[in-house]
Amino acid sequence: MKRAFFSIMFMIAIVAVGYAQQNPLFSHYMLNPTLYNAGYLGVESTAYLTAGHRSQWLGYNTTLDGTGGAPTSQNIVLAIPIQGPVSGLGMAVLNDNIGPVNNLKVQPQFSISRPINNAKLSIGLAPALITQTFNFNELRFVDPSDRLNVGSQQSQSQVDLDIGAVYSTDNMDLGISAQNLLEASFNFGVDELDNSYSRSLVGTWRYRYAPIYNFVFMPSVLVRYDFNTTTFDAGMLATYQDRIWGGLSYRFSEAIILLLGYSFLEDNKLRVGYSFDYVVSNQQAKQPTSHEIFLRYNLPSFSLGGRKIIRTPRFVF
Repeated sequence: MKRAFFSIMFMIAIVAVGYAQQNPLFSHYMLNPTLYNAGYLGVESTAYLTAGHRSQWLGYNTTLDGTGGAPTSQNIVLAIPIQGPVSGLGMAVLNDNIGPVNNLKVQPQFSISRPINNAKLSIGLAPALITQTFNFNELRFVDPSDRLNVGSQQSQSQVDLDIGAVYSTDNMDLGISAQNLLEASFNFGVDELDNSYSRSLVGTWRYRYAPIYNFVFMPSVLVRYDFNTTTFDAGMLATYQDRIWGGLSYRFSEAIILLLGYSFLEDNKLRVGYSFDYVVSNQQAKQPTSHEIFLRYNLPSFSLGGRKIIRTPRFVF
């Protein structure tokens, strides 16, 4: 089983060779891994809907005239388990705004899973439609005849593709995904402009254990590699009575992150999380804090294509 997983990891790495503009990061990555790897649709047995909003470097303004503002990102993920040849269906929507550029990525997601011994291998596929909007009015020019000085807002749409694999047991999962395989490119008819999505790899790892009564601990790691640089998040989350959670995380060369959360409603169906990022690197070029809200709602138990799914304790967050 492990040999099959690492063979798939190698093949994903081969097809992903390139240099990358990466998708935005969210501090709640460990609670929403399907956003990075469609293979996670085959890991959980509960249908759910998540949503997140991130305000990065809150209060940041450009030095020239104060316009542009801090980057903001939003995501929505729907995951539905299925019994049959396909183990999961989902939809991920990612919106990211950085200065004059806004990227909207819509991805239907599919996964297939195969149990072997006491583990499971899940393969995910996520085609994408990316719409990039460029507000040229937010640019400031020394030379008014610059070809980018078109004085308008323009949009372009391109297709792309992500693939991923996840190896999971009852208490652990290990995933790898190749993102932006088709390298969607946007230049709005101006050769000098190249806002492109290029290929990158994302690796994830989570481990769940309960050494103390009523407490569950989950260390996690997320690694991103664009074939030029590597960055990672590493953290620990502790949950008490499956209702209250808190933890710390570290983003390499960026920030220390505090995570807090609470579960509401019967069976803890609604989970609300908050993260506070404190920038520890290159503060002079940023504002020191980022803030993020995370929501997850477990949908009523149902399954498509087979018998009713029986819930298991695997990664119930």
